[in-house]
Amino acid sequence: MEMITLEYCPLINKAEYHSSYNIGERLIAISMDNIPVRGAVQYKYVVMVWDKVSKKPVYFITSESSPFNKGLQFLGVFEEGPFTHGNLGASDIWKNQDSFIAEAFDIIEEKFEEKILEIKSENDIKKSKEILECWLNHRLR
Repeated sequence: MEMITLEYCPLINKAEYHSSYNIGERLIAISMDNIPVRGAVQYKYVVMVWDKVSKKPVYFITSESSPFNKGLQFLGVFEEGPFTHGNLGASDIWKNQDSFIAEAFDIIEEKFEEKILEIKSENDIKKSKEILECWLNHRLR
């Protein structure tokens, strides 16, 4: 599977690790929360799909809002292509982390045609946290 890295992704430079999941052999999904506002868009929750080979993110799903959308919470995606940021609709359900993650994983499984399995080993969780921290630190530059 050839992966394309993203030129445009959520404007985030700080977040807390929530959980991580394997997507087949090559990809890992890392969910994050407690994301401070940086710009007009507020990201409540984000799932980043990370390519272990290229060591770069290849896809994001976000629960997001902005002052312009009157308090609505949107499900957003960031991916390669001419339409790098898409909106999959608004709902208060995306304010709930469990509902957001369940929908994000349905979308990810369909897109990448792989099952998602939660990472439970302490060593693999530590690696996931390191990936997130490395990506966030890179975003500060």
